[in-house]
Amino acid sequence: MSDRMSAPVDTAARSLALNPATSCIVQAPAGSGKTTLLVGRFIRLLALADYPEQVLAITFTRKAAAEMRLRVTAMLADRQSAESARARARDAERGWQLADNPSRLNIRTIDSFAMSLTRQMPVSSGFDRTAKLVDNADELYSLAARRLFRRLYADDPLAAEIARFIALFDNDAHKARRLLAGMLARRDHWLDEVTDIVAAYRKNPESVAKLLNEALQGLVTAVTGGLENMLPAPTLMEIERAVGFAM
Repeated sequence: MSDRMSAPVDTAARSLALNPATSCIVQAPAGSGKTTLLVGRFIRLLALADYPEQVLAITFTRKAAAEMRLRVTAMLADRQSAESARARARDAERGWQLADNPSRLNIRTIDSFAMSLTRQMPVSSGFDRTAKLVDNADELYSLAARRLFRRLYADDPLAAEIARFIALFDNDAHKARRLLAGMLARRDHWLDEVTDIVAAYRKNPESVAKLLNEALQGLVTAVTGGLENMLPAPTLMEIERAVGFAM
């Protein structure tokens, strides 16, 4: 038996992921070396860049971004790595001086990257260039809901629809506004689906309305069907009447 260690089973996949000429998605469990792979790809791309800011790495947290910056810096200083040697040669050729200016390594969080894009928007866009990131946007969601409900008191084409929405909550505007703000905080769960439904409704309102009513009826049937063996018949009838009224 050979004393040499066999190559990892994913060697070919790792080589492919490190190839700057290809795009790839890496899915692997924690501790499998994803960060090392990303750092290696970052280094390879630096060796091809005209300036270091061309190579962008995005992560979720500041801690992860700081860790990756340290890993890239350490690999660049590794004199045993051929990839690092090529990146250092590019650094010297272009005069980047990354050892003295590690801040030029374009490694950032999703939030900071998004903010950098907004600061590049033209003045004519009307976007507030002094906007800042907030960790908790609950107050902003509440503000958006309050501004929407203010349209009730204006000659606004949405006023009737807003009134119908509040009526669903027994005209309790505070409850409706609170629930709407909560929905905004979770808009990633429903926004795409609602957008698709609205677009389809504008094209064929009768067909979409029919499908929605059928889906709602199916939900009601499923819920009340599950209650048949749990509640007395009079109570179940009351529930069915209430649901029918709501629809």
